[in-house]
Amino acid sequence: MSVSTFTIRLDEKTKELFNELAKQNEFENKGDFLKRLLLLYQAEKTKENVSMLKPAIETVELLTSRLLEVLIGAGVIITTNEEKHQRELNEQCTTYEGTHKLLKQRIAVLEQEQVENEKCIQSFKSDKETAERKNYELQQEIKELKSTISDKIKIEQDKELLDLKQQLQSKAEEQLSKHTATINEYESKVKDLLNLLEQREKPASTTSRARKTTKKTPTASQNETETKS
Repeated sequence: MSVSTFTIRLDEKTKELFNELAKQNEFENKGDFLKRLLLLYQAEKTKENVSMLKPAIETVELLTSRLLEVLIGAGVIITTNEEKHQRELNEQCTTYEGTHKLLKQRIAVLEQEQVENEKCIQSFKSDKETAERKNYELQQEIKELKSTISDKIKIEQDKELLDLKQQLQSKAEEQLSKHTATINEYESKVKDLLNLLEQREKPASTTSRARKTTKKTPTASQNETETKS
């Protein structure tokens, strides 16, 4: 069956009503909606022209009307349920989108926190390594200072011992010198005393020897007396 296009002149209000009814009934195209209107119009004309068919047509229309009411009610229920379902779906989508957005924000925050934590960990590791290195350097410096102090103390002790030894040696030499001088002085005095004694003994011994010589040698007068007798 060929399809052709024709133009109908309508006022704007009628045109809007036609388009709205065609859209609400979900016809595939406006031509099908117009065909349905023409069939209804023909049925009305047939009722007027053929009186025998009027009861049958009215019965069919009544049944059709009831069927349409049932279908319209079912359609309303379905539409209401679909609208409710669509509304719930939209709400769920909105909730999902909101939740998804919140989750994305939370994930972004967690990722940022992870980056910051990694930076903190790296900084902590660097600080720890620096602290360990400085601690090692300080320990080495302490060891060196202890060794230097120990060496200085040893040197000072050695120096003090050397000074003490020199002082003792000097005192000993001084005491020895004093004792030597005293001994020399006593020896000199003893020698002088001995010399003095010797000098005193010499005249006495000379006199004694002279007396002995006089007793042993007779004088001239003695010799003359002995001769006379």
